[in-house]
Amino acid sequence: MELSGLWREMELARPLGLQAFKLGTEEEGLSAQEVAFLAGLVPQDIGIMVKIGGPCARADLRLAAEVKATAVIAPMVESPFALMRFVEACTLDLGSRRQQTLLAFNLETAQALAQLSTLLEHPSARELSFVNIGRSDLAASLGLTISDPKMHRIVAQAISQIAAHNLPVHVGGSVTRSSLLPLLELASIAEFHTRFLAFTVGPQVADAIDAALRLEVELLHLLGQQFPLRAEAFDARAHETERRLQV
Repeated sequence: MELSGLWREMELARPLGLQAFKLGTEEEGLSAQEVAFLAGLVPQDIGIMVKIGGPCARADLRLAAEVKATAVIAPMVESPFALMRFVEACTLDLGSRRQQTLLAFNLETAQALAQLSTLLEHPSARELSFVNIGRSDLAASLGLTISDPKMHRIVAQAISQIAAHNLPVHVGGSVTRSSLLPLLELASIAEFHTRFLAFTVGPQVADAIDAALRLEVELLHLLGQQFPLRAEAFDARAHETERRLQV
């Protein structure tokens, strides 16, 4: 297995804000074996985020504890009840890792957006360390495209709501220079997420986007080598990520 490309891109990414590897069992579809493999590549000074398969995906939470995740993200949180169940499950299944693990949910549907104030005011929200806005699914849910100026305004307004509750905001969803930089003219975010990586947003954010996409390509190639039954899917994703470097 050739790792030189991965280490090279990782060293280039570090000074541009590389914060964590983000490993997902939901839309990303990573298996427990794939999560463990990628977690084994992460240097000690880089965090591990695990996006679980649902608000109460308890087996995924135990997996997150096993790989010493520094953050856990719940998708499809659309109601205070789902948020409450997520926090309860984290308390039960992260065990001794709970106090060392940041909790967050993905804001990614029109329903969740409509419920945002209620979610943020619920007592369970006190356990959150940040909110991530998944723009691809949110845009699709709203019948918009991710680069639509209306979408940028909607996301900026959500960021303002979240920030008013003293929660940092992370943004993901088809991250490219052309999809993220216009949003940053309207709102401030703490970090951006690609499918597998999280970066702080700093003065060299455009270069950081490119570095994230290049590093992600290396990760996808390694996954294809390590798990040949899924090589075709990982290779297709790598080609899509390479295309994003051009936009």
